[in-house]
Amino acid sequence: MRRMIFCVLFVSLWVFENPSSSWAEDFLGIPIVPQAQIVGKTDSRLEILSPLSHDEIIQFYKRAFEKEKDIRVRDWTAATYMEDNSNRPWHSITISKVPENGMIRAIFAKDSMGWLIGTLMIRYAAVFVVLAFLFLSMKLAGAIISRTVKKTA
Repeated sequence: MRRMIFCVLFVSLWVFENPSSSWAEDFLGIPIVPQAQIVGKTDSRLEILSPLSHDEIIQFYKRAFEKEKDIRVRDWTAATYMEDNSNRPWHSITISKVPENGMIRAIFAKDSMGWLIGTLMIRYAAVFVVLAFLFLSMKLAGAIISRTVKKTA
């Protein structure tokens, strides 16, 4: 019995702790395509080169995110952009359509506070621009109406 417990413990530790096991690598919860070479990695950004074609990488991520909602895919001329519009720790995946030495580049980006604060500041300023436009329009309309309507009394 002790031998069996030891064997189960040994095998489970080997499977879960061995880096060469078949578990896929991920970045911020995003699975990394197989056979990819990591070109650059920071806490907020990961760049990989993959020998797979652009369409194969897109299909890989569409299958990986098929049960997820709030993920938008935009097809640009030079790249495909996958963006998360919810509260996941990552923000976007940019997959290049132009191969570099036979490899496709994919860039994974994390949400940045500068981007979030910048967006909020633009919205905050836009509200005041719209309010100022409405105020000036109402003042102009009031001036035109008060000059065209004769006062009685």
